[in-house]
Amino acid sequence: MLKIYVLNLDKRADRWAAMQATCTAQGLNPAALQRLSAVEDAGFGALGCAKSHLAALSHFITHESAPYCLVLEDDFELVRPWGEFVTAFNGLAAERIDWDALMLMGTAVLALPPRAPGVARVIEAQSGAAYLLPRRYVPAVMACFAETIVQMETMRPLTPRHPLNARLAIDQAWKPLQRRDRWFIFSPAFGRQRPSFSDIEQRDVNYDALTYGLAPAAA
Repeated sequence: MLKIYVLNLDKRADRWAAMQATCTAQGLNPAALQRLSAVEDAGFGALGCAKSHLAALSHFITHESAPYCLVLEDDFELVRPWGEFVTAFNGLAAERIDWDALMLMGTAVLALPPRAPGVARVIEAQSGAAYLLPRRYVPAVMACFAETIVQMETMRPLTPRHPLNARLAIDQAWKPLQRRDRWFIFSPAFGRQRPSFSDIEQRDVNYDALTYGLAPAAA
């Protein structure tokens, strides 16, 4: 029922190995993961990221028939057992919670108070590190990503990049969808972005302090 993609730059074999190791440790068989080569854009990392996510969703729509798609970036790290995720996911139906997108983690989150079974209604949230979409909603997210890709390509000559990223990166571009549609985020978080060197930011990053519902033990 669930297709899982991992977006991984070819040169970041370290992240792919770490992803497989953490999934094994949390009870998710690495054989369930499909690695996709991320698009590298050395001069505009946010643009390469957006193209990578769009490629994953396009692959899902054109090559798969599963009803759900989970997209993971290669620095995502599960911090709770996979079996707990399966239980929480099934609990949404039991609680009759209708949703369009589920975030396994998020940063800079604005959300309504958590409700059973441990999910909160997102007003806006950042981080495309781990999100799950039903097949019917994938085209809406694809359209969002395609639009921001065109805008970034148009503005490529502009520097510095940070102001562009702050407005056009995918986790900024999707905020109107979050406010309009039914996005939820799990609390406690099911994962974190592993502290590491970011090819987009070109620096070491640690987002734990900004991660919604992250248990202190995972920091």
